[in-house]
Amino acid sequence: MKRIANIFFSFVLVSLLSYSQAESQWARFNPPRAVIGGSAGYYRVSFENFTDIYDSRWDYDYSSQISVRVYRSNYATVQYSRFKKTANVANENLSGEAAWDQRFINIGIRWYSDTQKRWRFYSGFGFSFVNVREKAEFSVLEPESMNDVSTSGSGFYLEVGADYIFIPHVGLNLELEISSAGEGGTPGFMGSSLGGYAFLTGLNFHF
Repeated sequence: MKRIANIFFSFVLVSLLSYSQAESQWARFNPPRAVIGGSAGYYRVSFENFTDIYDSRWDYDYSSQISVRVYRSNYATVQYSRFKKTANVANENLSGEAAWDQRFINIGIRWYSDTQKRWRFYSGFGFSFVNVREKAEFSVLEPESMNDVSTSGSGFYLEVGADYIFIPHVGLNLELEISSAGEGGTPGFMGSSLGGYAFLTGLNFHF
């Protein structure tokens, strides 16, 4: 019985020492209170009928984000992105310019690596809210519409990325983001999704 008690107290002592050391290392790290930045890159929309009017599912994407630390390396994050695509359409019935204007608002959680090295890796997930506007008569979503089309959807997003801190408090950002959103909150799987894949690079400021 005495031997078991000694083993138990030894385990408790080692656990407390390990926890104390971890807390000390965390205190020395002093993570940023907020991360604010902007980026640009390429986005590929998943909606399968997109190429009925547009020559490619790819085009430029612009994004901005703010992440605020809520606990240790956990951050609440809000992102805004915009994807636009145009195409000249000419057939036996109609001719003109088609325009797809898509906006995203992502709200979620991001985890940063607790390290003082130049590379700070992160991952995150959350809810994605999407709005799409198209010109009348050139709509992918409503081909028969004679009026401008506006539709909304919601779903989720996943992200992985890294900041390379090349000068104090400023990092070069690299990110991959995957999103899925269906119209009216319905499931948006692949061909019916208003989401897609974004490959972004930019600058993040760590405060």
